[in-house]
Amino acid sequence: MQWDRILIASVASVIAASTSSAGMADTVDVIVGPGGALVFQPASISIQTGDTVRWTWDSDGHNVGSGLPGAPTPAFLSGPPAPAGTTFEVVFDQAFLDANPEPGNLYYYHCHPHGLDFNMIGSISVQTTVTHDVIVGPAGVLVFDPAAITINLGATVRWTWDSEGHNVGSGLPGAPTPAFLSGPPAPAGTTFEVVFDQAFVDANPVANNLYDYHCHPHGLDFDMIGSVQVLVPCAGDVTGDLTVDIYDFLAVLYSWGPCPDPCPPTCVGDTNNDCNVGINDFLTVLAQWGPCP
Repeated sequence: MQWDRILIASVASVIAASTSSAGMADTVDVIVGPGGALVFQPASISIQTGDTVRWTWDSDGHNVGSGLPGAPTPAFLSGPPAPAGTTFEVVFDQAFLDANPEPGNLYYYHCHPHGLDFNMIGSISVQTTVTHDVIVGPAGVLVFDPAAITINLGATVRWTWDSEGHNVGSGLPGAPTPAFLSGPPAPAGTTFEVVFDQAFVDANPVANNLYDYHCHPHGLDFDMIGSVQVLVPCAGDVTGDLTVDIYDFLAVLYSWGPCPDPCPPTCVGDTNNDCNVGINDFLTVLAQWGPCP
């Protein structure tokens, strides 16, 4: 039935797609109606802030409009249905995001003639680079400011030295770990960054994803210690909001079936990375219902 497909698609607008690599602004291509098929190819993409999405028509009679069938938004519209060879571009820069906010920076779009009856729908996840600043030795005081921070997976922590003779090393005084080290004690004006993405967490597992760190010269005697709490979605948290709930259940239903090629990378809703959204993913959502640990 049409109404349940619309309901599922509408609620699934909170889905957060996987993070793509940071880099310079790029152009990502999407084919509209490849070979006459009523699809966008690829249907779901992940881009960085500042990237451009370029749609190219491979068959006649389609358009591209933001929002879901029955619930269009004013963010972008290519115009009336157009012939093969048409192109349309949107730059997803910070100005666009500010003017057209969506939960999780996830932008759904559809073909007006074919979205409702044929589910010709696409999505764009726009990744933003979030940096959290920590001051090292503010005004010569032997502390990190703030000493404890909580960040989302994928965020960067940037330490900036306000006084000399400090460094930043993971672990606690007397029990350093190899996760990160800024180097020897450094002068004021030094900066050091760590990206706490999935690769970092996988390579440096710690209990509850809580990363302690300290200044080697001043950690033991002066308690110059800090911590970074990384919030990591659990397997059933399809939408990436750190809670497994009805939205994750509907996201699995919306994506039911084999993931589109190529896979890997996997698709939204595939909690066990088997390139198929099915009963096992549904059971994972049920088993992990509630806040992520």
